[in-house]
Amino acid sequence: YRIGKVKKEMPTLSTLHEKLKDKNACAELYELMKPLVGDGSLSMFDCKTTVDLRKSIVIGFDLKEIRDEFTKFLATLVVFDFVWTKFVQKDKQKKSVILDEAWLFVKYPESAAYLEEIARRGRKYRASLVIATQNIEEFISREEGRAIINACSTMFLLLQNPAVSRDIVREFNLSEGCANLLETFSPGEAIMLLNGSA
Repeated sequence: YRIGKVKKEMPTLSTLHEKLKDKNACAELYELMKPLVGDGSLSMFDCKTTVDLRKSIVIGFDLKEIRDEFTKFLATLVVFDFVWTKFVQKDKQKKSVILDEAWLFVKYPESAAYLEEIARRGRKYRASLVIATQNIEEFISREEGRAIINACSTMFLLLQNPAVSRDIVREFNLSEGCANLLETFSPGEAIMLLNGSA
């Protein structure tokens, strides 16, 4: 970033952590940040990117190497918030944000509410939000998840586990024949719902 005509380096979490070290009022925050910096267990964001994201048409963040569920959720939340604030809110071009493994967000009421807000407010910034999940039962079994579903104008229901297909038919007001389809679809086959209608 720039202050006047002097170009400054963007700070990292370690920079902030060091500044908190000698501030007595921030002693608790200093301790809480330790896993986020240096070689801490959640320090993956304590660095600067080497990629110029402004020159790319498609940007993908690959988090598949993160095995721990909570760490994956935290990383997804941080990346998603970065994309929302740096690209969606600032760029006037049409854009799509695709969030895979969205069921992680529905496990926590606060992150589910955040995802629902993004789904509603995206239109204001000419952005569409695509939510993908293999665990739709996380959505239909929670009030927050159903609120996110209700904010979606288009949905594709692919092959489902027979254990949840009846719940899906009931939740989306589908015919009984749809349960059999959901259980026997081939790859690429789906039921498409537009504004709640199949």
